[in-house]
Amino acid sequence: MRNNITLKIKISDSNKTIRIYHSPHEVIVRPKAKKVEIHDVNGTLIEMYELVEKKLSWLEDKELDIAEIMLDLKVNR
Repeated sequence: MRNNITLKIKISDSNKTIRIYHSPHEVIVRPKAKKVEIHDVNGTLIEMYELVEKKLSWLEDKELDIAEIMLDLKVNR
């Protein structure tokens, strides 16, 4: 059986989720500049946040044969 892997990018501020993305094309993280940029499907910048912390996790559900990569981005508005 093939293992399914998904990517989730969660952006939060003060432990409140702002938005969850499933497409890495919409979110650009600039670690040196400490910025998180949100783009629309045309590549136009629509939002920008100050990056506070980033955390990468691997979540796996063996019963459902699903694995998920979770990128948590803590930001300041």
